Amino acid sequence: GDQSNLLLPLLLPLLLLLVSLSLSAVLSIEGSPSGGPRNRNRNHRCREAVAMAKTHYDVCVIGGGPGGLAAAHGVKKAMPTARIAVLERRRDLSTPMGAGIVCGVNGLRAIQALSPEAYGKMVEMETRKASSRRTRIVDLEKGVDETKPGRAKFWEEREERFGLRPLSLPWWRLRDALALDLPEGVDLLPGLAVTGMEEHADGGVELDVEGEDVLSADFVVGADGYFSRVRKHAVGDEEPTYAGTRIWRALYDPQLDSGSCFTAHLLRGTNYNWLNYETGPGEACWVLSKTEADPRQRGGGASIQAISGNAQEGARALAEVLDIMSGEFPRTPSPALPFPCRLS
Repeated sequence: GDQSNLLLPLLLPLLLLLVSLSLSAVLSIEGSPSGGPRNRNRNHRCREAVAMAKTHYDVCVIGGGPGGLAAAHGVKKAMPTARIAVLERRRDLSTPMGAGIVCGVNGLRAIQALSPEAYGKMVEMETRKASSRRTRIVDLEKGVDETKPGRAKFWEEREERFGLRPLSLPWWRLRDALALDLPEGVDLLPGLAVTGMEEHADGGVELDVEGEDVLSADFVVGADGYFSRVRKHAVGDEEPTYAGTRIWRALYDPQLDSGSCFTAHLLRGTNYNWLNYETGPGEACWVLSKTEADPRQRGGGASIQAISGNAQEGARALAEVLDIMSGEFPRTPSPALPFPCRLS
């Protein structure tokens, strides 16, 4: 309600309009959000010890992904004097993770308004992708297999209509670009997992942080994903309803020689869709989506996207993908599944 001190999970333009088709090139970023050389020279906003954190902030953003960081940028622009903290449960923010993300026209405009520097890095990386591209469209049921020069129709239509073309990049590159451009007065606090919160009748919210002292804030912004603790606390929300489609995704090295052409695939199988797209020079993303029953009904997890460096989980997921495509595997694009890859 209007009197609540908990801002419902804030869907700033970036969250509303980042279009992920699946939801390693360098961006010329010096250092990393976990405390690289450049970061230490620009405000101690990323703490290496809990003692560095204040005990009270005007606004606490829960979640240090692109959405939470964009929210911090937006709040700071709206409230220039506010003291803001971004709490992220992962301790190491320097590890590449996640798959690719496609930022649509409105998302690009939002990022440009929130962080021109981050937007500039996105555009700069786009210019370093393969100089030539083609798109292969395969429909195994209809017997279609055609290759056309250029990008998929989706990309060209957006550029023609809006004067901007959607940009694709690794999820973690967008996170890093936004993190390294956080303004003065915004602290990025890794290693703080929020386990609970209490809203006070006289104003303010106390956050219980695992293994640490309580932090407090006048307002809390939830950017903590599908299974948001903030949303659950604020509106009593239950877990998201399974929509009927599972998605596997991974970054991989397309192993392109200098000056060679990148081929994007759009493959429609009997009961699945597979695609790949370039995310940066020397890096691309593939995505498989399949309609099936809720995996939790047969003992599977709802999501393993937060798991980093788990070889066993990665091997299991890739085995699932190969099993899905096995019946039609000889007819799928070659290579059908680029290896080695890093599962998101």
